[in-house]
Amino acid sequence: MVYPLIVLVVSLAFCLAVTRQYLARRRPYQLAWCLSLAAAAAGSLAYIVFLGDGKSELAFRLYYIFGALLTAPLLGLGSLLLIARSDAAKARVRWAIIAVAAASVVGTVVLLVDPINSTVLHQLNGGPGTKPDVYKPDVLRTALVAILNIFGAICVVGVAVYSGWQLYRKNGSQRLVIANVLIALGTYIISQAGGQARTGFGAGAFWLTMTVGWVVLFAGFLCTFSLQRESSPSAQNLNKQVVAPS
Repeated sequence: MVYPLIVLVVSLAFCLAVTRQYLARRRPYQLAWCLSLAAAAAGSLAYIVFLGDGKSELAFRLYYIFGALLTAPLLGLGSLLLIARSDAAKARVRWAIIAVAAASVVGTVVLLVDPINSTVLHQLNGGPGTKPDVYKPDVLRTALVAILNIFGAICVVGVAVYSGWQLYRKNGSQRLVIANVLIALGTYIISQAGGQARTGFGAGAFWLTMTVGWVVLFAGFLCTFSLQRESSPSAQNLNKQVVAPS
């Protein structure tokens, strides 16, 4: 229960920091990240409740919905909203939002109604709930979770790498480049936890991997946050390109 608790604390602290910035600036990408981080915190909390409340089926379903289904695509949408500057880019992101919303609604319904193997459920003690899968086989559920997670990881890592490269070319702050690297690395590590869950390879280290990923991702955010407080007005214009709340 220790690692889920660490993920809960980190994601909740991250969510509160981004929410504070959203209330001050009202940027759409900040709202997307607030929702993503809230989902991560809710998923971790649901898993802790699951372990401490007699392996509740509802708690497991909520852990899967918030943690496995919703966190990654919302984080990815935030990255897309951050770099969408032109009208054409904003239109494409709106279509992506519609597609993610539709897939998330379908996935949530499926995860609420799909049958669960109660024997496997009650044997689960710290793993992700796959291999053996707590849920009984369902191609639609598996596809939706995998596609949404891959989408989110590609968006966050891709935008972070692109922004870091642009900053490097323009001789921007090395700390901003490092921040983007940490954001990309943290997201990659979290995605590897998802891969462990889907394949069963290394699934015993699922929550440890998640914990490391969230700590690294939050460290990248903190780098940008401290720089924004220290930077001059000219440097703040450069900060807008970094893949982190601003």
